[in-house]
Amino acid sequence: ILAFCLAWGLVAAGVARVHAEPAIVVVVRHAEKATAPAGDPPLSAEGEARALALAAALDDLRIDAIVVTPFVRTQRTAAAVAARATRRSKSCCPRS
Repeated sequence: ILAFCLAWGLVAAGVARVHAEPAIVVVVRHAEKATAPAGDPPLSAEGEARALALAAALDDLRIDAIVVTPFVRTQRTAAAVAARATRRSKSCCPRS
């Protein structure tokens, strides 16, 4: 499912076009989540800190697209990176 979401998101975001330089694809699992609510928990304090650390670690990369699922924890993880990269995240793979 992750590979499908990543491929779909890159094509939808227009990143699948040919580049003169090699593309770097970074796949990241969401940061640590809180224990509640059970269905769609946000990030814990540790998760928020890890998301900020991830954003700092990716700071030197040119980010063309950020593809995330609609879960709060993935949205919050990506938001830290997006805020630093001044890009908007694109949701993929909506829950049914």
